[in-house]
Amino acid sequence: MGLLGIKRKDADYIPFTVMNYIFGGGGFSSRLMQRIRAERGYTYGIGSAFQAGRITGPFIISTFTPTATTVPVIEEILTVMEEFIREGVQARELEEAKRFLIGSFPLRLETPGQMAGELLKLELYDIPFDYLSSYPAAIGKVTLDEINSLASAYLLPEALILVAVGRVEEFLEPLRSWGDVEVVEYSEMTKGSFPPNTSRHASTT
Repeated sequence: MGLLGIKRKDADYIPFTVMNYIFGGGGFSSRLMQRIRAERGYTYGIGSAFQAGRITGPFIISTFTPTATTVPVIEEILTVMEEFIREGVQARELEEAKRFLIGSFPLRLETPGQMAGELLKLELYDIPFDYLSSYPAAIGKVTLDEINSLASAYLLPEALILVAVGRVEEFLEPLRSWGDVEVVEYSEMTKGSFPPNTSRHASTT
């Protein structure tokens, strides 16, 4: 499931990083993992991520589940998103996110290769090099009001685009209740994508 996120140079990049950690990017600490894996048992893993580049990138929620729980998983994701917007973030969640992001930051700069990679990204996106030294303090300044405002501005259930892969006949009708549905056969998507000596297997892959 996805929608539009932010650009890398947006002023919201740091608070957006914190918001995403709490919502779905923080592993077992995230709202999505707690609800959909720990409480419901619908999947082994679920998460959210965003790709911020020179232009606005996507914000994506991804998971996997048995066919029978495809629709319940989608319903729970929407519920978690709606609760996140309506109820906001708790102070405890914000402090946990800050501690993790600040504490793990030095691990991203352990080797010359990692440092070079971080500097390359700053150069690519035209961001001052002092970003690295100011990052921990910037994370520490993020407030509950900022997170909750971002959630209302960017987490838009009605704007989500959903891609579901599986035995479509078992969940097609429920999906139609959320909006327009386009069915694409797997054979059409893979046509011409296999080397000649494996193409005979495409229809059964």
